[in-house]
Amino acid sequence: MSLKKKAEHVLRFFSMSVFSHSHTLPHAGTPAEKVIIKTMVDMWYAHVFIPLYIPIHHWSGRVNPEVRNPSIILVGGNPTHRPKNVDTKSGFWIKADHTIISEGIDIYYTKQRSGLIRSSGLGLIHIYYGEGVGKTTRAVGLAVRAAGVGLKVDFIQFMKSGTSGEILIFAKVPNIRYQCPGRHPFILSWGPERVHYDHAEKALEYAFKAVEDGSQVLICDEILNTLLFDLLKPEQVRDLAEKCRGRTELVMTGRRAPADFIELADYVTELRQIKHPYYGGTKARRGIEY
Repeated sequence: MSLKKKAEHVLRFFSMSVFSHSHTLPHAGTPAEKVIIKTMVDMWYAHVFIPLYIPIHHWSGRVNPEVRNPSIILVGGNPTHRPKNVDTKSGFWIKADHTIISEGIDIYYTKQRSGLIRSSGLGLIHIYYGEGVGKTTRAVGLAVRAAGVGLKVDFIQFMKSGTSGEILIFAKVPNIRYQCPGRHPFILSWGPERVHYDHAEKALEYAFKAVEDGSQVLICDEILNTLLFDLLKPEQVRDLAEKCRGRTELVMTGRRAPADFIELADYVTELRQIKHPYYGGTKARRGIEY
């Protein structure tokens, strides 16, 4: 008997015991009861069995990875429906052994996954970098998401003057604390001036203080750009990351990310610019670019 069939028997027994104690639900064996059972089985199969089965059996050698070039996720899909002429360069299709699961299942991961699913809690490190737009926007979105579930968020801006539209929203969210040392002039061709160094040092002080105050999510917007202009030393930023590790979720953004920072981070996302209206003469627009 397949595992899915066994699950169906367990859920059928459970549902019948529930129905037998209720006068408002349909009696066991009715069409409505069968629909409910099928829905429960499908949900359990997709959201419990598959997430647990694939990592465990892949780790134990019972699921064999096959390198292909897929482009979408297929769960319980027909392999003949895979898209054609799409090259994603790399990827792993992990196909469950049909002798273990009676129905073929294809699951696509962008990288090979190893080990068991575990809960890590807070304290991981994120890096959003690249020449493309969206680094700060991504960080703002994470701040809002975290605050929405009650996490204590600190959003600190380096190398900015604190005039972007998002800070008006931060002021209305009690558990987001926004900090910026103040005006930050453009760095001209002759290089940084005292005001730029002071700004970076002050923002870094805010960051360390936020960790000490029990911040759960610390976002250091543009902190990686301080390394480009030598406003902060790499070891200063690395010390902050190590202080946050296993304690405070840390997000760092900027145009470039040194290789050793990419190595220490848990999440690394590069944003690549394809087109931007600025290069066609469009001015930055308030509410869109800032």
